[in-house]
Amino acid sequence: MPGRMLCRSLWDFKVPVPPLITNCLQTDIMLKWGLKNGMIDMVPTGGRACFTELFAELVTEREYEMGLDDLSIGLGHTGTDYGKNDPRPKKDVEFSQTECTHVVLYDSINDSGRLFGGQLVSWIDVAAGACAMRHTGMRMTTASIDNLTFKRGAYLGDIVVLIARMTYVGSTSCEVRVDSYVEDSDGYRRAMNRAFLTYVAIDPDGKPVKIPYGLEVNSVSEMARWDGALLRREYRSSRKNVGF
Repeated sequence: MPGRMLCRSLWDFKVPVPPLITNCLQTDIMLKWGLKNGMIDMVPTGGRACFTELFAELVTEREYEMGLDDLSIGLGHTGTDYGKNDPRPKKDVEFSQTECTHVVLYDSINDSGRLFGGQLVSWIDVAAGACAMRHTGMRMTTASIDNLTFKRGAYLGDIVVLIARMTYVGSTSCEVRVDSYVEDSDGYRRAMNRAFLTYVAIDPDGKPVKIPYGLEVNSVSEMARWDGALLRREYRSSRKNVGF
């Protein structure tokens, strides 16, 4: 059913849940089941959008690629405890979640009438930076941007919504995920971009300092994002070692 909202958990669904889904985190199985039962099509705007945790809060359209789902990463990264043994006081993901809304105006489009990619990157950096500052309570600087994936464009007069969430908090650095959407006149959002940004906490002299708060990981999707952040950190280290 187009536009049908997702529920908070699989047990809230109004149709029977296959036993396999309750004990299996295979993304393709879950997505195919959701599509078959009309649970996934598009997601309404703002607080009206209730995502199930096992769908990792990201599937907004049939065409959204399965490979980008959080759970395709897999869980149980070697050696991770998801911050449970972190002695620092913790804040949860919702504490710092940041939503920014922009209207595409003439000064933000390119010669084809589409939103200029550099403008979107600027909006993403601002949203992610605000999210990181909310969590840490400190001055933050952008260290890297990973997986800047463009799914569709936005045009003059479109409403663009960015949602930033913490995915991982280390000793001096943290990662923020930003999902960008084009919102239509009916309030439905279509995914247009996803990015992962790493920030480092700095003192007034620009030197890295310890982040005073850890991240409280509460759901399966948050665990998957934590694992993904660790994998991306390894990939960045590998790229650095080979010179790109």
